[in-house]
Amino acid sequence: MTVTYEWLEQQAILVLNVSGNWLWEEFHEASVGYSQITDNLDQRFDILIDFTEASAKIPTAGFANIASLSKRGEATGHWGIAAMVMPFTVYRSVMQMFARLYPRLGTHFVIVKTVADAHEAIRQKRSEDAKDTIE
Repeated sequence: MTVTYEWLEQQAILVLNVSGNWLWEEFHEASVGYSQITDNLDQRFDILIDFTEASAKIPTAGFANIASLSKRGEATGHWGIAAMVMPFTVYRSVMQMFARLYPRLGTHFVIVKTVADAHEAIRQKRSEDAKDTIE
């Protein structure tokens, strides 16, 4: 399987690792597994999607699949952001277009270059959201 997931319980972060020539069907299969965790949470969780080992080729029907997976995460009521580690310009371009087409869903995504940057983006967003809650 080229899309796997790991739940980092202490950090409340779902990590998706994407490798090789992946397919959207594999993303959806993984979502069935991880939704057993995320659908029952009563706390915020964030997602780190690591494409560093993925092929540069994006499977077809990208926008529809991204929207479908985003709506599923948003439906939990506890999804914060998805920090996406994207080494390929084409991936970043697709996500920038997605954010323009789906502005509400697009606010859930942050595009970064490294896994460390993804963790930092999640930390910063949680800090900002905590400040907004206090004010």
